[in-house]
Amino acid sequence: MHDLALAARFTDRLVLMSEGAVVASGPPDAVLSKDALAAVYHISVVSGGESGGRWVIPWTRLPRGEEPDPPDAGAVERSRLDRAAR
Repeated sequence: MHDLALAARFTDRLVLMSEGAVVASGPPDAVLSKDALAAVYHISVVSGGESGGRWVIPWTRLPRGEEPDPPDAGAVERSRLDRAAR
């Protein structure tokens, strides 16, 4: 699924890829972070949640070189596992 809003709302687990490599993997809240989306898609986003659902809206295009480094995919997965163990 390539629509960020639908992916955020209707999936339990996502994989964010860039140039064939996994950048992040885990629950939508962790994977669809503003920094990860800026690094991969070069966009800023507006996001939030309501009634148990999450939404993400692409907002503006970022100039190349102004986006953060992508997150460590292993750290995102470890974060998900830590939350699940609680």
